[in-house]
Amino acid sequence: MTKNAFMKYLLICFIVFLSSCKKQNFNLANLTFPISKDSLPNNIKFKEDTFFNGYILYESKDSEVMYFDGLSLSGTINNNKKSFFMTNYVSFCENIETKKIDKYEIKIRTKQQTLKFENLLIKKFGKADFHYKNEKFSYQIWEKDGAAYFFETNHTGKYNNVPFVSSNLYVVNIKNEKLYQYRIAGGFQYYGDYLFAKNKEENKDKPFSYKDFVNQDKKEKEDWGDTSYYAKDYVE
Repeated sequence: MTKNAFMKYLLICFIVFLSSCKKQNFNLANLTFPISKDSLPNNIKFKEDTFFNGYILYESKDSEVMYFDGLSLSGTINNNKKSFFMTNYVSFCENIETKKIDKYEIKIRTKQQTLKFENLLIKKFGKADFHYKNEKFSYQIWEKDGAAYFFETNHTGKYNNVPFVSSNLYVVNIKNEKLYQYRIAGGFQYYGDYLFAKNKEENKDKPFSYKDFVNQDKKEKEDWGDTSYYAKDYVE
């Protein structure tokens, strides 16, 4: 290899290294609510979509905005690289009036990233107090530093007759009641019952976890010779 060729090789390696470092500068895990759109990478072109009345979504599958605590969540199972369909992407939800983002959501359609992401969240936040799991679905909730993290995994997906595992992470500012309550549905609906019980006078001024809620309901049902539906598929 000639000297000039070697210098060109070193220059290419340096550029690749800088590009790699640049892509990891943005970390979804470091965002704190409310988020300003100005804090998102300004070199990314976001696709705009509608949500609730008064809210707008900014969506991107660009690898630069797909890092969470150093883990790349970028990926797809769709051969069409330009499409969002069956592709991992993130969406940020902005209030049109206040210009503040109080919710973002990461949608993952690749098994490898789903499994790695679940392990990362457990390592980062610890065991979820709200956790339901069966052979098809899993639902976990963590509340940390004013944000609620709703994580759902789905083992029933099929694309072109090939099974796949997908997941969604919905992260919301707890102070935004509208966006917070919106996610307490489907596999997370029991959490709404827990919050109602937690705000009762007898539970207000004492620690009352979701596990306490389940144990309380189990005892009440057992006293009547019945079983608690909150305990089914609950992971203690």
